[in-house]
Amino acid sequence: MIRNGIPADTLDKFIDYAKQNKAKPLTYATVGIDSIYHLMGDALGARLGLTFLHVPYKGAAPALQGLAGGEVDFAILPYQSSFEAMQQQGRLKLLSSFSKALPAPLKHLPLISQSHVVPDFEYMISGGYFVRQGTPAERVAVLRKAIGEALTKPEVRAKLEAEGRTVVQRIESQQQANKYFDQYQGRVTQLIRSVGRKANAA
Repeated sequence: MIRNGIPADTLDKFIDYAKQNKAKPLTYATVGIDSIYHLMGDALGARLGLTFLHVPYKGAAPALQGLAGGEVDFAILPYQSSFEAMQQQGRLKLLSSFSKALPAPLKHLPLISQSHVVPDFEYMISGGYFVRQGTPAERVAVLRKAIGEALTKPEVRAKLEAEGRTVVQRIESQQQANKYFDQYQGRVTQLIRSVGRKANAA
């Protein structure tokens, strides 16, 4: 998202604007230092050959208010339904999701694949339910079964999708869960290394 006042209504036009203003690096808000969103901003700058000045906030709500108030030029934040209301009020512009696919309620939002400059700049943040190391396997199995059943309910899925979450297929075993997490950890490690940070093993 970008602040109102920047003459751009697409990500590519915003990138052009940033390149034309190289002498004064643009500022961007995230939820905090070394968050995934911070790393995305640094990775985007590196990809474009631009320097962006990171402005960390203590959470998404303050960062969003900072953007709407014109304190920063753009922001990279997890989706909230309030984004679109604020855009309608003329307080910010929502330019793109870093996803190539979105759940049905968000199909109207621009995708990164629509960019002609960085169509492959795809980053998604995965989430899940975690328990303490050493939790008995039978308890984990009960919890996994309950969560899986809840996620099959249309009203639960609809609420999650309206918040911008894509619900994955039901995970039946610890092996599946481990594989999914390892794949995500690999993507995050690649992102960390792409901006010159060190990725420590979990």
